Amino acid sequence: MKIFGDVEKQSLKTPSNADGGFVLVLALVVLAVFASLVTLIISGSSSTARLARLAEDEAHERALLQAAAVRSFYGLMAEDTFEPLTFDPETMDDQWSFDSRTVRIIFEPEAGKADLNAADSRIIDTFLSDTALPAEIVSIVGRRIAEARADRASERPSISSVMAMLPFCARLGVVATVMEQRFTVFTRSRGIDPQAMPVDRLRRLPFIGDAEYRILTTPGPAHRLPLDDRRLRHLREVLSDPQPIYTLRLTPEAGGIERVISVQLTVDRPHVRVISDRQVVRAGGDLCED
Repeated sequence: MKIFGDVEKQSLKTPSNADGGFVLVLALVVLAVFASLVTLIISGSSSTARLARLAEDEAHERALLQAAAVRSFYGLMAEDTFEPLTFDPETMDDQWSFDSRTVRIIFEPEAGKADLNAADSRIIDTFLSDTALPAEIVSIVGRRIAEARADRASERPSISSVMAMLPFCARLGVVATVMEQRFTVFTRSRGIDPQAMPVDRLRRLPFIGDAEYRILTTPGPAHRLPLDDRRLRHLREVLSDPQPIYTLRLTPEAGGIERVISVQLTVDRPHVRVISDRQVVRAGGDLCED
């Protein structure tokens, strides 16, 4: 007598090889996606950290340049007996340290540069040919200056900056620095101050002969200006008296940002009026192609 009914034997069904391969591939895909997400998160965090460090370094560099600018202004306004700025007579620069960082301060009297709007064309031509820049750049700049000066229809200056005369590719490199060391738009003077320019550049001017050169380079009374000498009367149109306009170039010892500030000392000294203030990133070389 059967107490229990027939029980059908059931066997466990094992997965086929195809099903097992699908599961393995799916697991690998999930792991790959997860790994990609982890990598993305880590790289994103690293990029954010790098950007934060760069922003912090840039802020420190700008603060250093601001401190150097204030220090330079004070040096122009008053004599500092505690830490005087002593500019080298040949290079017109000095080193100033602050918070374990060093800034090079270059002092450029604008009166020793040729004003692109007002200077005698002979001065401009001499300074331009004396730059030792590529002939193509000199040609482009010379043509732009000549065209701008010829288009003047009023007393207002037609050239707003030295940079405006340069090709875009030459505004961040050596060409820009060389041009700004020889030309200006701030003095509005037909002539130049012979005491505010390098003597080798003075000697190359076509209207400076041996006799004039000896007079200008021979030390005289401190209170006497070159134009006070009656032997130089014939140069009054091309030589000028000193002007209290200066450009300060502030460059950190290790950094790509340069601050260029042009200032004018007012009559009621010791006040300084800022004419132009900009920060530029100087490229290691010029970007113009040969």
